[in-house]
Amino acid sequence: MSRVTVTPIDVGDDVTISKPNTMLASWDVATAVIDGENIRLGGIHQRNIAADTASETPTGTDVFENVGPTTNSNAAWAVAVCGANIEIGDLTYNSSNEEMIIYCSFEYEGEASDNTGAGDPQYIFEFRLQYADDGVPTWNTIARSTRRESNGNELIIMHGSMDIVARVTESVNSSNFRVRLQQQETNGANVILTNCALFPRVVKL
Repeated sequence: MSRVTVTPIDVGDDVTISKPNTMLASWDVATAVIDGENIRLGGIHQRNIAADTASETPTGTDVFENVGPTTNSNAAWAVAVCGANIEIGDLTYNSSNEEMIIYCSFEYEGEASDNTGAGDPQYIFEFRLQYADDGVPTWNTIARSTRRESNGNELIIMHGSMDIVARVTESVNSSNFRVRLQQQETNGANVILTNCALFPRVVKL
């Protein structure tokens, strides 16, 4: 077993270098005598090698990052834009031995509604994540729409940030897996998107 011997200097000892040298010598040979008493079965906790603990780090087209800003004016659902379409892929994903979590974050700034008079519109901004697992692509919704509503008067600018985290529960085995953020507004509002990010985390099962 590897050990380091600490040789103390006691009160009344002669002032010599012998005891410090003895301790230093034990450090020199410590790594040379490591054996089964130092490294033994069970020394690594099982949580470190269990399933669901290893994941792939997304790179390249697996990650969308753009500061923008970009104005979106979509009266119906359309891909959101922040410098470019907020979309990633093609990814390779097999749900039989992997699990995918999608992370999306962004900042937004939109018009506020003029509620000073009767019948004035309320501006509503909605966002949702979609995926496709074919080359067409055919899009399906991952996460239900997330709403932001503006209240107040026309002099107030609505702004904030949003984080969307969604687990892909569908059965998928594809090398053409893609994910995108969609957005729509009501009553003619515009929304400006900045500091946008979209990426997956794939966990090996």
